[in-house]
Order: sequence, then structure tokens, then C-alpha cells
Amino acid sequence: MNHPNPMTTDLLALAEMEAIFLPPISDSELEELAKTNPPLAHKCSGCAYRMGTDAANNPTTAANRDDCDRAGHPFWCHMVRNDLGMPVHLCAGWVDARASLHPSEKGEG
Repeated sequence: MNHPNPMTTDLLALAEMEAIFLPPISDSELEELAKTNPPLAHKCSGCAYRMGTDAANNPTTAANRDDCDRAGHPFWCHMVRNDLGMPVHLCAGWVDARASLHPSEKGEG
């Protein structure tokens, strides 16, 4: 059985908790962040923004997702991680959701 690394889990939880206290990310900051941490081309099969997935139904993940939406903070894809177990891509579902709230980011404004 594969158990998560408690240190990695703690670091990720701390990073997500600290994000709640940061100011919202601006469009220009998002653009810079996306250059180094691009979202995947499409929502992954387990995306927290895809109805019915384990992530979407997990109260902790759903709360983190909703907190990021409300606060304007990036939400990270949980599918691909670096050697430290930290996410390396912006969540494609979060990028889509943000674009629907900010049409100018899709080039419509």
C-alpha cells in the first residue's frame, strides 16, 4: 500500500493554508505564473472542478478549491508533482473557472 509522505502532505497543507492569507493574484501575476507552471491542456480525470470526481467530492479538497476561488488564489493540479511531492501545474479546471469569471483573460474584453 502506498502511503503519502507525511512531510509532503504537511508542506502542501501549509502552502494551501498560507495561500488563504495572501492577496488575490492579478492577471499579470497569473500570466507570469503560467509561464513557469503551465496548466495541463485539459482538466485531468480526477480534477476537483470535474463533477463526480473523488477530489470534487472530498470535503477538504472542495473547501480548498472554493477558498481559492473566493480569494482569487491559484489552485494547483494534484496529478503531477515534483520530487518533493509538490504540484507543478496550475489546475486546468481552475484556469477555466477563472476565465469564465474574467472574460478578458480569454481575449474577449
